[in-house]
Amino acid sequence: MVDGNLYGKRDFYRAGSIQARAAEFNELLYRDDVQILMASVGGNNTNPILPYIDYEYVKGHL
Repeated sequence: MVDGNLYGKRDFYRAGSIQARAAEFNELLYRDDVQILMASVGGNNTNPILPYIDYEYVKGHL
């Protein structure tokens, strides 16, 4: 198991800003040793990062 760099951080009720959370997602996405990305919570706080996900990378690695 690999924790993201925002693990344990607090920005009010989130772990970080929208950009920081999206950057963390993409960083984990790029790692060869990470096979599954699974959030422990989501919903309304996850939706704002969707525009910042590197979908081109995802499409190239299906």
